[in-house]
Amino acid sequence: MSKSISKTRRDKLIRGNKSILSFFKSTNESDKAITVKEALKTLSGSDKTCGPLTDTEALTYENADTPFTVDAFRYGLITGCSGYFLTHFHSDHYIGLTSKFTGTIYCSEVTAKLLKNKFGQSLSIVDLPTDVFINVNGFDIFLLDANHCPGSVLILCRFPTGNVHLHTGDFRAQANMLKAPSPLAEFIFPKQRINTLYLDTTFCAPEFKFPPQESVIDAAIEISREALVTHPDALTLCGMYTIGKERFVLGMLSTYCLLF
Repeated sequence: MSKSISKTRRDKLIRGNKSILSFFKSTNESDKAITVKEALKTLSGSDKTCGPLTDTEALTYENADTPFTVDAFRYGLITGCSGYFLTHFHSDHYIGLTSKFTGTIYCSEVTAKLLKNKFGQSLSIVDLPTDVFINVNGFDIFLLDANHCPGSVLILCRFPTGNVHLHTGDFRAQANMLKAPSPLAEFIFPKQRINTLYLDTTFCAPEFKFPPQESVIDAAIEISREALVTHPDALTLCGMYTIGKERFVLGMLSTYCLLF
Protein backbone atom coordinates (compact mmCIF):
# COMPACT_ATOMS: atom_id res chain seq x y z
CA MET A 1 0.00 0.00 0.00
CA SER A 2 1.34 3.43 -0.89
CA LYS A 3 2.32 5.77 1.90
CA SER A 4 0.29 8.92 2.39
CA ILE A 5 2.00 12.30 2.54
CA SER A 6 0.96 15.43 4.34
CA LYS A 7 -0.84 18.25 2.52
CA THR A 8 2.13 20.56 3.16
CA ARG A 9 4.54 18.06 1.60
CA ARG A 10 2.19 17.47 -1.34
CA ASP A 11 1.82 21.21 -2.02
CA LYS A 12 5.59 21.61 -1.90
CA LEU A 13 6.03 18.86 -4.47
CA ILE A 14 3.43 20.43 -6.75
CA ARG A 15 5.09 23.86 -6.55
CA GLY A 16 8.41 22.25 -7.36
CA ASN A 17 7.18 20.62 -10.56
CA LYS A 18 8.82 21.95 -13.71
CA SER A 19 8.16 21.64 -17.39
CA ILE A 20 10.02 18.66 -18.81
CA LEU A 21 11.64 21.13 -21.25
CA SER A 22 13.49 22.66 -18.31
CA PHE A 23 15.61 19.51 -18.04
CA PHE A 24 17.26 20.24 -21.39
CA LYS A 25 20.08 22.75 -21.70
CA SER A 26 19.95 25.21 -24.56
CA THR A 27 23.01 25.92 -26.70
CA ASN A 28 22.32 29.60 -26.07
CA GLU A 29 22.45 30.80 -22.47
CA SER A 30 19.78 33.40 -23.22
CA ASP A 31 17.34 30.73 -24.37
CA LYS A 32 15.07 29.63 -21.58
CA ALA A 33 12.17 27.23 -21.60
CA ILE A 34 8.83 28.99 -21.30
CA THR A 35 5.30 27.73 -21.07
CA VAL A 36 2.96 27.61 -24.03
CA LYS A 37 0.76 30.22 -22.36
CA GLU A 38 3.71 32.60 -21.98
CA ALA A 39 4.74 32.05 -25.59
CA LEU A 40 1.24 32.74 -26.88
CA LYS A 41 1.13 35.90 -24.79
CA THR A 42 4.44 37.00 -26.31
CA LEU A 43 3.25 36.36 -29.84
CA SER A 44 -0.19 37.90 -29.52
CA GLY A 45 0.50 40.67 -27.02
CA SER A 46 -2.25 39.44 -24.71
CA ASP A 47 -3.51 36.39 -22.84
CA LYS A 48 -6.29 35.90 -25.37
CA THR A 49 -6.06 33.16 -27.97
CA CYS A 50 -8.00 32.87 -31.20
CA GLY A 51 -11.13 30.72 -30.94
CA PRO A 52 -12.77 28.64 -33.68
CA LEU A 53 -14.40 30.33 -36.63
CA THR A 54 -18.10 31.04 -36.31
CA ASP A 55 -20.77 29.50 -38.51
CA THR A 56 -21.14 32.80 -40.37
CA GLU A 57 -17.59 32.73 -41.71
CA ALA A 58 -17.24 30.91 -45.02
CA LEU A 59 -14.26 29.56 -46.88
CA THR A 60 -13.42 31.49 -50.04
CA TYR A 61 -12.92 28.98 -52.83
CA GLU A 62 -12.61 31.28 -55.81
CA ASN A 63 -9.71 30.71 -58.23
CA ALA A 64 -8.70 27.52 -56.42
CA ASP A 65 -6.08 25.57 -58.35
CA THR A 66 -7.22 22.15 -57.09
CA PRO A 67 -10.67 20.66 -56.41
CA PHE A 68 -9.54 19.73 -52.88
CA THR A 69 -9.61 21.14 -49.36
CA VAL A 70 -7.56 20.03 -46.36
CA ASP A 71 -8.91 19.88 -42.78
CA ALA A 72 -11.78 22.23 -43.72
CA PHE A 73 -14.85 20.38 -42.42
CA ARG A 74 -16.09 23.34 -40.38
CA TYR A 75 -17.29 24.91 -43.63
CA GLY A 76 -19.56 22.01 -44.60
CA LEU A 77 -19.95 21.16 -48.28
CA ILE A 78 -18.04 23.59 -50.49
CA THR A 79 -19.06 24.37 -54.06
CA GLY A 80 -16.37 23.18 -56.46
CA CYS A 81 -14.70 20.82 -53.99
CA SER A 82 -14.68 17.14 -54.97
CA GLY A 83 -12.32 15.85 -52.30
CA TYR A 84 -12.03 16.66 -48.60
CA PHE A 85 -8.65 15.61 -47.20
CA LEU A 86 -8.02 14.99 -43.50
CA THR A 87 -4.40 15.02 -42.32
CA HIS A 88 -5.01 13.24 -39.01
CA PHE A 89 -7.57 12.32 -36.37
CA HIS A 90 -7.33 15.24 -33.94
CA SER A 91 -10.53 17.14 -33.25
CA ASP A 92 -9.11 20.57 -34.11
CA HIS A 93 -8.60 19.27 -37.65
CA TYR A 94 -11.86 17.38 -38.20
CA ILE A 95 -13.95 19.97 -36.32
CA GLY A 96 -17.34 20.40 -38.01
CA LEU A 97 -17.44 16.83 -39.31
CA THR A 98 -20.56 14.82 -38.46
CA SER A 99 -22.04 11.49 -39.49
CA LYS A 100 -24.31 13.39 -41.91
CA PHE A 101 -21.44 14.79 -44.00
CA THR A 102 -21.91 13.71 -47.64
CA GLY A 103 -18.62 14.79 -49.21
CA THR A 104 -15.86 12.32 -50.11
CA ILE A 105 -13.13 12.19 -47.47
CA TYR A 106 -9.56 11.19 -48.33
CA CYS A 107 -7.17 10.18 -45.56
CA SER A 108 -4.72 7.50 -44.45
CA GLU A 109 -5.83 3.95 -43.71
CA VAL A 110 -5.39 4.40 -39.95
CA THR A 111 -7.34 7.67 -39.90
CA ALA A 112 -10.12 6.05 -41.93
CA LYS A 113 -10.56 3.37 -39.27
CA LEU A 114 -10.66 6.00 -36.53
CA LEU A 115 -13.27 8.02 -38.43
CA LYS A 116 -15.50 4.98 -38.89
CA ASN A 117 -15.14 4.10 -35.23
CA LYS A 118 -16.31 7.58 -34.19
CA PHE A 119 -18.85 8.48 -36.88
CA GLY A 120 -20.05 5.09 -38.07
CA GLN A 121 -20.23 3.69 -41.58
CA SER A 122 -22.29 6.46 -43.19
CA LEU A 123 -19.33 8.61 -44.25
CA SER A 124 -17.88 8.32 -47.74
CA ILE A 125 -14.21 7.62 -47.00
CA VAL A 126 -11.40 6.74 -49.40
CA ASP A 127 -8.37 5.48 -47.50
CA LEU A 128 -5.08 6.00 -49.30
CA PRO A 129 -1.79 4.13 -48.77
CA THR A 130 1.39 5.99 -47.83
CA ASP A 131 4.62 6.30 -49.83
CA VAL A 132 3.02 5.79 -53.24
CA PHE A 133 1.41 8.13 -55.77
CA ILE A 134 -2.35 7.61 -56.21
CA ASN A 135 -4.31 9.50 -58.86
CA VAL A 136 -7.28 11.35 -57.39
CA ASN A 137 -9.49 13.27 -59.81
CA GLY A 138 -6.58 13.86 -62.19
CA PHE A 139 -4.02 14.82 -59.53
CA ASP A 140 -1.25 12.58 -58.18
CA ILE A 141 -1.51 12.36 -54.38
CA PHE A 142 1.33 11.09 -52.19
CA LEU A 143 0.85 10.64 -48.43
CA LEU A 144 3.88 10.66 -46.11
CA ASP A 145 4.11 9.85 -42.42
CA ALA A 146 3.86 13.16 -40.52
CA ASN A 147 5.53 11.78 -37.37
CA HIS A 148 2.76 13.35 -35.27
CA CYS A 149 0.24 10.69 -34.23
CA PRO A 150 -1.04 7.35 -35.61
CA GLY A 151 -2.36 7.91 -39.13
CA SER A 152 -1.09 11.49 -39.47
CA VAL A 153 0.22 12.36 -42.93
CA LEU A 154 1.74 15.11 -45.01
CA ILE A 155 -0.11 15.50 -48.30
CA LEU A 156 1.93 15.99 -51.47
CA CYS A 157 -0.09 16.87 -54.57
CA ARG A 158 1.44 16.77 -58.06
CA PHE A 159 -0.47 18.64 -60.76
CA PRO A 160 -0.89 17.49 -64.36
CA THR A 161 1.43 20.41 -65.20
CA GLY A 162 4.16 18.95 -62.98
CA ASN A 163 3.87 21.55 -60.22
CA VAL A 164 3.94 20.17 -56.69
CA HIS A 165 2.12 21.35 -53.56
CA LEU A 166 2.90 20.06 -50.06
CA HIS A 167 0.44 20.44 -47.16
CA THR A 168 2.08 19.51 -43.85
CA GLY A 169 -0.82 19.50 -41.40
CA ASP A 170 0.54 18.91 -37.89
CA PHE A 171 3.94 17.24 -38.10
CA ARG A 172 7.11 16.66 -36.09
CA ALA A 173 10.05 17.75 -38.22
CA GLN A 174 13.22 15.67 -38.21
CA ALA A 175 16.34 16.01 -40.35
CA ASN A 176 15.96 12.50 -41.77
CA MET A 177 12.65 13.52 -43.36
CA LEU A 178 14.69 15.32 -46.02
CA LYS A 179 17.23 12.55 -46.60
CA ALA A 180 16.98 9.30 -48.54
CA PRO A 181 15.16 6.96 -48.25
CA SER A 182 12.51 9.55 -47.31
CA PRO A 183 10.36 10.31 -50.40
CA LEU A 184 10.74 14.04 -49.68
CA ALA A 185 14.44 13.78 -50.53
CA GLU A 186 13.44 13.53 -54.19
CA PHE A 187 12.00 17.05 -54.03
CA ILE A 188 14.93 18.90 -52.45
CA PHE A 189 17.46 19.47 -55.24
CA PRO A 190 16.38 17.59 -58.38
CA LYS A 191 14.27 18.83 -61.27
CA GLN A 192 10.95 18.26 -59.51
CA ARG A 193 10.62 20.78 -56.71
CA ILE A 194 7.91 21.74 -54.23
CA ASN A 195 6.33 24.84 -55.74
CA THR A 196 3.91 25.67 -52.92
CA LEU A 197 4.20 24.79 -49.24
CA TYR A 198 1.22 24.93 -46.88
CA LEU A 199 2.96 24.91 -43.51
CA ASP A 200 1.40 24.44 -40.09
CA THR A 201 3.07 27.10 -37.94
CA THR A 202 1.50 26.54 -34.52
CA PHE A 203 4.90 26.39 -32.77
CA CYS A 204 6.96 28.13 -35.46
CA ALA A 205 8.58 30.73 -33.21
CA PRO A 206 12.02 31.13 -31.57
CA GLU A 207 10.39 30.92 -28.14
CA PHE A 208 9.74 27.21 -28.62
CA LYS A 209 12.72 24.92 -28.08
CA PHE A 210 11.61 21.31 -28.40
CA PRO A 211 14.20 18.57 -27.86
CA PRO A 212 14.05 15.35 -29.91
CA GLN A 213 11.23 13.02 -28.92
CA GLU A 214 13.69 10.31 -27.86
CA SER A 215 15.35 12.77 -25.46
CA VAL A 216 11.99 13.68 -23.91
CA ILE A 217 11.14 10.02 -23.34
CA ASP A 218 14.58 9.34 -21.83
CA ALA A 219 14.19 12.34 -19.51
CA ALA A 220 10.73 11.19 -18.38
CA ILE A 221 12.10 7.72 -17.69
CA GLU A 222 14.94 9.15 -15.63
CA ILE A 223 12.59 11.40 -13.64
CA SER A 224 10.30 8.44 -12.92
CA ARG A 225 13.23 6.23 -11.97
CA GLU A 226 14.50 8.79 -9.46
CA ALA A 227 11.02 9.11 -7.97
CA LEU A 228 10.69 5.33 -7.61
CA VAL A 229 14.03 5.10 -5.84
CA THR A 230 12.79 7.53 -3.21
CA HIS A 231 9.20 6.28 -3.19
CA PRO A 232 9.04 2.62 -4.35
CA ASP A 233 5.24 2.66 -4.23
CA ALA A 234 4.90 5.81 -6.33
CA LEU A 235 2.40 5.67 -9.18
CA THR A 236 3.54 6.97 -12.57
CA LEU A 237 0.77 8.73 -14.50
CA CYS A 238 0.97 9.72 -18.17
CA GLY A 239 -1.28 12.52 -19.38
CA MET A 240 -3.25 11.31 -22.40
CA TYR A 241 -5.84 12.39 -24.95
CA THR A 242 -7.44 10.53 -27.87
CA ILE A 243 -4.27 9.64 -29.79
CA GLY A 244 -0.72 10.94 -29.96
CA LYS A 245 1.03 9.81 -26.76
CA GLU A 246 1.59 6.17 -27.76
CA ARG A 247 5.36 6.40 -28.30
CA PHE A 248 5.80 8.08 -24.93
CA VAL A 249 3.84 5.42 -23.07
CA LEU A 250 5.46 2.54 -24.95
CA GLY A 251 8.87 4.01 -24.18
CA MET A 252 8.04 4.05 -20.48
CA LEU A 253 6.62 0.53 -20.59
CA SER A 254 9.60 -0.93 -22.44
CA THR A 255 11.95 0.42 -19.78
CA TYR A 256 10.01 -0.84 -16.79
CA CYS A 257 8.90 -4.07 -18.49
CA LEU A 258 5.35 -3.47 -17.28
CA LEU A 259 2.51 -5.77 -18.30
CA PHE A 260 -1.16 -4.89 -18.59
